Amino acid sequence: MFVVYPPHRPQVLQTQLEYLLQGQEKIRSSSEFTEQALSQGSETEVLLVKKQMSETLNELAGQDFPLQPQENDHLDLRVETDGVRKSIQNLGVLITTSAIAQQTVATGEGLRHALIGQPTTVTVTTKDKDGELVKTGNAILQAEITAPDGTYTEGEIVDNRNGTYELLYTLKTEGDFTLSVTLYNQPVKGSPYRVRATKPSDAAHSPDDVKRRVKSPSSGHIRQKAVRRPASMYSTGKKKDNPIEDELIIRI
Repeated sequence: MFVVYPPHRPQVLQTQLEYLLQGQEKIRSSSEFTEQALSQGSETEVLLVKKQMSETLNELAGQDFPLQPQENDHLDLRVETDGVRKSIQNLGVLITTSAIAQQTVATGEGLRHALIGQPTTVTVTTKDKDGELVKTGNAILQAEITAPDGTYTEGEIVDNRNGTYELLYTLKTEGDFTLSVTLYNQPVKGSPYRVRATKPSDAAHSPDDVKRRVKSPSSGHIRQKAVRRPASMYSTGKKKDNPIEDELIIRI
């Protein structure tokens, strides 16, 4: 789409305008000079400038000012569809994703704890409405860390181009901070998070450094002693068919 007109048209019209403005200024100054001489000058002064005023007025009266535009007002719009189509094709591509905040999750120790002065990392995994991983990047993620005094800073988002993103932030003071992670201006699952910032010297040691071996007490066996109960007066020397008849008293 373009407009076709003579390339000299603006210059012609601008020159005409300047010429008219100069003529207007000349008429105004001559009129003021004549009026001042007639109203305030003496007869002698009027006679002295009479010739000059006559020449100036005659010159202005005989001057031909181009009052009509020296160019026409014809403008024609010609639409070139082929050019528009090519321009759109070369303009760029449309980018979108199927990620939604309700299914997107953030993971990492940085959601709970951070060391002062050391970069902290959180991994954000974008997912679609079915909870499936979105395998492309370009999602609009934002992270905001609010300090105990109400001030806030923004975290850095690194796009891994595979549906996951790395959130990086560094805290400078101790205290409890609030970390808000949003996807398309909507909070992701679990956001906002409460993060406690501590000094590196106060950080807990790893489990390997605090292992303690605790020996379990040895288990003792309980021995039982069986004592034959004296035979009853009704018993006989004949061996019983039922061995339970000779009861045993168990002493612990």
